[in-house]
Amino acid sequence: MSSFITPHAPSSTPSSHLLLLRHALLLQLSAAYPASLPSTTLSQGLHIAGHSLTALDLLRELTYLKEKSLIEALCPLLNPAEPRYKLTASGEDYLRTQALV
Repeated sequence: MSSFITPHAPSSTPSSHLLLLRHALLLQLSAAYPASLPSTTLSQGLHIAGHSLTALDLLRELTYLKEKSLIEALCPLLNPAEPRYKLTASGEDYLRTQALV
């Protein structure tokens, strides 16, 4: 496991589950690259992948990945209250180092 994405989690969430969840988010964004995705689409993808998150937990994970510079948040002109998320070059590099893409 890479130390770049550390599995810090609330005590009720196993760290391996959190790492899988973060990988699922990054892989969704990788599949959409170079497009960006809204959090609602990311949430649906996580649900299909078997992850259940509240909106607050999803925002927490997206913020974590953004602070690690693996994703970026874009504010669209049509709906600035609903940011869209996009994989960065660092995020793509991370996925490659983990042999996920």
